[in-house]
Amino acid sequence: MRYVRSWSPADPDADLVVVFPPAGSGCMRLRALAERQPADRVVVGVQLPGREDRLAEPMPALDDAVAAIAAELRALPRRRLGLIGISLGGLLAFAVARVLERGQSSADQVCIAAARAPQFWRSYQAEPSAAEFDAMLGSGWRESPVGAYAAEVLRRDLRLAAGYDVGQAVLERTPLRTVAGRRDVVATEEQMRTWQTRSARYRGQCVLDASHQQFLDKDVLDPMIDEMFARRRFRRNRA
Repeated sequence: MRYVRSWSPADPDADLVVVFPPAGSGCMRLRALAERQPADRVVVGVQLPGREDRLAEPMPALDDAVAAIAAELRALPRRRLGLIGISLGGLLAFAVARVLERGQSSADQVCIAAARAPQFWRSYQAEPSAAEFDAMLGSGWRESPVGAYAAEVLRRDLRLAAGYDVGQAVLERTPLRTVAGRRDVVATEEQMRTWQTRSARYRGQCVLDASHQQFLDKDVLDPMIDEMFARRRFRRNRA
C-alpha cells in the first residue's frame, strides 16, 4: 500500500503540495480539498499505517516510513514541491525533507504548523496529560462514535515518535517557515519558534487565531496551501 494518496492525475507541469496530517489523523478528509485545487496545483496526502484504509497494517519504524515516503515523492512528476506538516506531521515533513536533500530532488519549501521541534521528541514519553490529549483530539472526543478509534490511533502515533532523534540536523537548501496557533496549547508560539534553528533558510513564523484542532479546517489549511508558492499572502499577523 502506498503512503502517498492522490485524488488527481499526476501532472509534470503542476506544483505538488504534500500534506502530512497530525497524529491520530488520516488523509482521507483531504480529498475534498484536493479536488478544489486550480489546474496548476496538485495536493496529495500522506497516509501512515494503522488508520482508515490501512487500519490492519502494523506501524513501521519512523525511519522506515520516512524513507518510503521520500522514495514515493521522488517518483512523482511535478514542477515545484512543497511539504506541509501539521503537529506530528511536521516532524515527518522535516525528516522527509532531510532525506530528499541528500538526493537530487529537494523540496522547494517546507511549512510546519502546530508542531514542536525535533528536540522535543527525544525525551517524549508518549503519555500526554489528559488536557493535552483533549487538545489533540478535541474536547468532545469521548462522546463521539469514533472517539475510541481516534484515541487509539493517536496513542500509536505518539508511541511511534517517542524517542525519535534527528540530532542537530538542519535543512541546508530547503526553505522552512512555521505557522503557530494563538490558541494552541499543544505547540505554543514560543515552542514553534525553536524551528528557526532547523533550516539555514528559515523564512519566519506566522501566527493564526487557531487552536491545535483547527489546522485541518478549510479556513486554516487552504491559506497555508495558497501561501506555499505565494498565490496569496496570509492576512493575519506574523511573528
